[in-house]
Amino acid sequence: MSIDERKRPRATGVTGAYTFFAALYFVQSIGDPTSGLIAQPVRSLLRSWGESPATLGALMALLALPWTIKPLFGLLSDFVPLFGSRRRNYLLLANGLAAFSLLVLASIPLSPRASWLLFALLLPTTVGIALGDVIVDALMVEKGQPLGLTGRFQSIQWTAANMALLLTGGLGGYIAEQRLQSFAFALCSGLWMVALAITWRYAGDDRAEDLDTASLRDTAAALIGAFREPLFLTVCALLTLWSFNPVWGSVLICI
Repeated sequence: MSIDERKRPRATGVTGAYTFFAALYFVQSIGDPTSGLIAQPVRSLLRSWGESPATLGALMALLALPWTIKPLFGLLSDFVPLFGSRRRNYLLLANGLAAFSLLVLASIPLSPRASWLLFALLLPTTVGIALGDVIVDALMVEKGQPLGLTGRFQSIQWTAANMALLLTGGLGGYIAEQRLQSFAFALCSGLWMVALAITWRYAGDDRAEDLDTASLRDTAAALIGAFREPLFLTVCALLTLWSFNPVWGSVLICI
């Protein structure tokens, strides 16, 4: 076998990894109910139903809760295999959950009396995105370190995410103005189905053993110890204060 023939499988694998990470981060950024394409349309829909800015803020805060428990998702995927897989099956579940929830939202009529249903179907989407984000980051490290490409994979991820955010601003505003919320839900559901197919194709087969209780206990003890460190708590406080910056979200004013 020639040198070129030996290099070809590696090059194909790297190209597939580029496609996988770019596509997953792009779809995650587009499909996030708290900051993606449907964020503005959802807020606009609730405002047209007479909901106050305080109610909208509370709803978005509740939808963001899955992001606050990402460490638990990480522990779950690291130590509790799902049908014999630590990464692939969890990612398929996350993408499928987001796609199904948004498809249901696109298929049913929405009315002012269905605000609770809107929240009930958006929450599984956020759970799926937060879980998927953890899994994709873990795969980036696992696939990137042996190849020395972790930094490049991360650059591709953030490029795809920022491109998605640029698109969601103007397009989300247009959808909100034209009241095309059902179209937005269907579009995002379709993108999640694409992510599901890409995951099936490129995520690989990571067979895992049963629950590793010893490692789980050690990791949990390490996390508890971290919360006792003054430096860690200081960084958490700074990040919390930074998140209060109003430029990171839409400000709604009642007139």
